[in-house]
Formats: sequence, C-alpha cells, structure tokens
Amino acid sequence: MKKWSWILLVLSVILVYWLWPKASIEKPIVVSAQVMESTSTMTISYITTKKDDTHLMEVAVNGKGFYAPSRTENGAEGRNNQVARKLTTQNGYQLREATIKLNKEELAYLLPDDSNRTFSADFSFADYSPVKADGILLLEDEAAEGSLEQDQLHYTFTASEPLSVFTIGHYSSVATVSWSHNGREMKLPLAMEKGDMLDIHFDGTYQMGSTDELLLEIQTAGDNYYTKHLKETVQLPDGYLKQLVNENRKLSY
Repeated sequence: MKKWSWILLVLSVILVYWLWPKASIEKPIVVSAQVMESTSTMTISYITTKKDDTHLMEVAVNGKGFYAPSRTENGAEGRNNQVARKLTTQNGYQLREATIKLNKEELAYLLPDDSNRTFSADFSFADYSPVKADGILLLEDEAAEGSLEQDQLHYTFTASEPLSVFTIGHYSSVATVSWSHNGREMKLPLAMEKGDMLDIHFDGTYQMGSTDELLLEIQTAGDNYYTKHLKETVQLPDGYLKQLVNENRKLSY
C-alpha cells in the first residue's frame, strides 16, 4: 500500500509540474530606453523569459539604426564582444540590459532641438519582429539631485522667475506623483513667485536598469518646460516582472 502511495505521490508531482503555468512571453518587453548625454550611451532594459536566449540587435530611430554589441557575427567575434547584462530573475522571467556606445555623430542625431525629451523607436531582437517603444533623453545639464524618504523619491523645484505651473509629469517610471507648496497640497495651475519652492514626491519609483533615471517635466504658462532627471533607487519588488508581463499581455488583446 505504501508503495502505491509513493507512486501516486510522484505521479501527482509530475502532473502538477506539467500543468503548472510556465513563464511565457510573445516577444521581449522594453521597459526602459534611455539616452544619456554625459556618458554618450543608449541603455535598454527589457524582459524576456529566463530560458529565452534572445538579445537586442538594433534600435531604429526615424529609420537610423543603432547597433548593440553582438556576441558573434558569422561565427566570429562581433565588433564588441559584450553580452547583455542579466539584472534580475523573477518567476521565470529575466530583466536584461544592453548598452550601446554612441559616437559624436550618433549622439548629435538623437539630441533634441526643442523641448521634447522623448523619442520613439523600433527595437529588434533575435528571432522576433521589431518591438515599438518610447525612450527618454537625459541631457547633461538637466541632472538633478533628489532624496529618498521612506521609499519615496523627493525633489524640490525652485522657481527661477515668476511662473504658473500647469502640469507636472514624468516618463520611464511607474511612479505616482504628488506635490505640495509650503507644506500644503495644491491644485494646478499654481502661481509661483521667484524663489518659491514646490516639493514633488514620487511613490513607486522602481529601478529597471543599472543606471535608471526618472525624467521630470514641468509645464508652465506659454508652453514653457522645465525638465530634470533624477536617479531611481528603489529596487524592484518581488513578482514585479511577472506583473509587467501580465499587464502588457492585457494591453495586447
């Protein structure tokens, strides 16, 4: 009897293993694409399954290609034998990162000539059709220092002139944003005098890359923009990669 009990137990374990939902993904999910002027780099973080050996091959911006370091080309080493970094693994999914070094011409092509700090691109991976996603541009003179207070990223914006704040937004982050003036939560638009300070808090700023940054955009009257980028220092919570995959799957339907 005991022998048959053990056999049934083993068969049950095998059955549960085969029926248990496995990590699956139709194509890699780009979660962070950042061009950093100070280091002349484009860094792309993406999710795939742990068992999928795919890697980033090209980023196309307005038809111009930017090429990630490749492992091999026609059986020989590529121009840079760098392998994508594996940042973290959760629930069978893996967050990976590829860094493209930009020359002066490539960097100049990407840098904006207006107030826009975002770009759209097609990201090509081995064995997949291109993935469309947006990236952000981090200009050297727009870097700002924030502080971490109880897992909230805090930044103080100081008005350099009289202005009226219409909107406060951010890119490349799942954070929720709130703000206060003189310790009180305020509705927008908000009139500010020169030297007035606006405290901005971001809740849920998860680090999706090795040097991840949050891009802050403040729009004022007359369509003027103040843009700053701040480092994100809160690590990914457990199960977050699976959550992103499930949310992306729902958006695809």
